[in-house]
Amino acid sequence: MLPVTKFGSLLLSPLTLAILLLAAAALLAWYQRQRWLALLCSTGFVLLYLPATAWFSDALLSPLEARYPSVAIEDLPSADVIVVLGGTTEGASRFDSRGNLNQAGERLIRGLELYRAGKAPIVLLSGGASAPKQPEALYMAQWLQDLGMPPSALLVETDSLTTYDNALYSAGILQSRGLKSVLLVTSAAHMRRALATFRKQGINPIPVATDYEVPEHVGPLPAWVPTWQRLGRAHRAIHEWFGYWQYALRDKL
Repeated sequence: MLPVTKFGSLLLSPLTLAILLLAAAALLAWYQRQRWLALLCSTGFVLLYLPATAWFSDALLSPLEARYPSVAIEDLPSADVIVVLGGTTEGASRFDSRGNLNQAGERLIRGLELYRAGKAPIVLLSGGASAPKQPEALYMAQWLQDLGMPPSALLVETDSLTTYDNALYSAGILQSRGLKSVLLVTSAAHMRRALATFRKQGINPIPVATDYEVPEHVGPLPAWVPTWQRLGRAHRAIHEWFGYWQYALRDKL
């Protein structure tokens, strides 16, 4: 049973309230036979409720993550370079200039673990930002240096704004330095698209997936209960499915 505090915050969540209000509006509209209004409210309810459940979000995300199960560091080969893709920080906040790590911040930790295990002597960080923001790769480099990585082991690619850019600009740096074997670090859900774009640029990296999101066990909330976390997983899964297919249609894979 959920503690009162958690149950109350779940009940008062804007997501829960919005779903309940849409459901009430749909029922009222059907009762009053306002069919178009009822249809719109019902559609809004379904589009908001279903992705926020574990049933829906995990069904979308599982096929992406299952392609790249976790591999123990000692079982990975050595390489010339570790490439860590951006998407790990939100940039500087109003009260902290270092760059807040987001749900994909585990990519940085994995890259650091590989470096400390001696899997490669160099780490390339790939991530830019639209002006006036500072390029994400610089925030990533600061985090790794704060965690003990020497600046001499870091390369930064600061121009990319998309996964395709990550591959395009990183490939240029790797080729100019004669770095051939690559350990590619990114989120498990993102790995399919990332691998394909790097291969398109003539780089055939070894995937090192991280940031797995599908939980082993559903709970303590039942799978049908909507939460922001589950909605976030669905959003990221939809982003990856759509991103992969639109890249395929545009010959970026």
